[in-house]
Amino acid sequence: DGFEDLRRWRYDNKINKNTCHVWDRSSDESGSCYVETSNLDGETSLKQRLVPRQYVSFSKVGDGNFTPGMLEDSNFTPPQFTGTVFCEPPDPAFYTIRAKIEYEP
Repeated sequence: DGFEDLRRWRYDNKINKNTCHVWDRSSDESGSCYVETSNLDGETSLKQRLVPRQYVSFSKVGDGNFTPGMLEDSNFTPPQFTGTVFCEPPDPAFYTIRAKIEYEP
């Protein structure tokens, strides 16, 4: 048991020090992206998520004519983004989270 605990502790430290990137848009015209999740038992998987339609339009991707330069030419600038993130308080059911973003133009 001690060896398994040490192995788990090392893995947790490695994972917990990783940088987390939040995607607010997708190069896919449908707005889909994939999020890697990791359970407490060490199992990882990719889950498909959809970027809300109003955010896809920030990067001019919604018209189906996506080109690599569009993201650089986008009028979306994170420092000027105004909105509020609403999230539920901590809960013992840590496998799920309910949250939303309200955009304020």
